[in-house]
Amino acid sequence: MIVKHGGSDIRHFNGVHEDGVTFGPVGEGLHSDNEWVDIKSLGEYYQILKKFLVQLK
Repeated sequence: MIVKHGGSDIRHFNGVHEDGVTFGPVGEGLHSDNEWVDIKSLGEYYQILKKFLVQLK
C-alpha cells in the first residue's frame, strides 16, 4: 500500500467530516507528458475491482 495526498473527489467527504478511500494502480505524472502506470499494479487493480463488482450482483 502506498499512501499519498492528492486531489480527488474524496475531498467532498472530508468537507463534511467523513472518511473516504480512493485506490488505483501505481503511477506518477497524472495528466502530464511524463504520466506512467505500473502494468503489474494495473492488473492487480483490475482483479480487485472485478471481484468487488461481481460481489454486488
